[in-house]
Amino acid sequence: MSVDSTYKLLEYINKVAREPIVLDGKPFGVLPPTSIRLNESFFVKDDCKMCGKCCPWETNAWTQEGMNRILKANPEDFLVWGLSFEVVGELETLIREEHHLINGKPVVFYCVPKPKLENALFVGWPDRDIQPRCRWLFEKDGTYRCQIHPVRSITCGMPHCRFYYSQSTRTTSIGLSQFGRNWKLRCPVEFGIEIDEESIKSRMMWLRRLDAAARDLSIRTWIPEIEEYMASRKLKPVILDNKKKLF
Repeated sequence: MSVDSTYKLLEYINKVAREPIVLDGKPFGVLPPTSIRLNESFFVKDDCKMCGKCCPWETNAWTQEGMNRILKANPEDFLVWGLSFEVVGELETLIREEHHLINGKPVVFYCVPKPKLENALFVGWPDRDIQPRCRWLFEKDGTYRCQIHPVRSITCGMPHCRFYYSQSTRTTSIGLSQFGRNWKLRCPVEFGIEIDEESIKSRMMWLRRLDAAARDLSIRTWIPEIEEYMASRKLKPVILDNKKKLF
């Protein structure tokens, strides 16, 4: 498995999975969480500056969930973002199947391999050296945007939503953080201080997509329990501790 968004996607799933994951005959990642916490930052606005720094030079990966979004995409999905629908044809020609065994069952990832370094897109910023970046990145009006934004992969759709796992307590905490090692990346994102319902809806949409991707891989997650909690919550951040539901 490529250590790119394919690996990242499985790493996200791993931290909310109900059971251990065995990838191609070898244990993958961490033990299943015994509790899940939604940090206060989960409930606030993510004011992304569209700097493009979190768009790395790596393989793009989807499961059948994402492939269905690509196949069902229409011109209006792209027009609303000021994007060309023609890029979908290019995307489809680049996709390659990547086959693995997860918990003994055959699964498929749909991947766009990263281009060779000599063919990569190079981008630089005043506070960073020039680096190879994602093939779908482009600059417009002083910001960096994604050509395939309406059908982007799950890991691209939630770059600031992080899954922190404590091995000592087997707790997964879900919240917002600057992308990557911020001392190096210098992600300029700003987070709000008040509850933002639209941001919460978007975050839950991506979690549902993550759960759908997990089902594609025959992995059960605790995301339905998170949805159940969110549906019944009051408008204030609280701890979601589902130890009683886990065991």
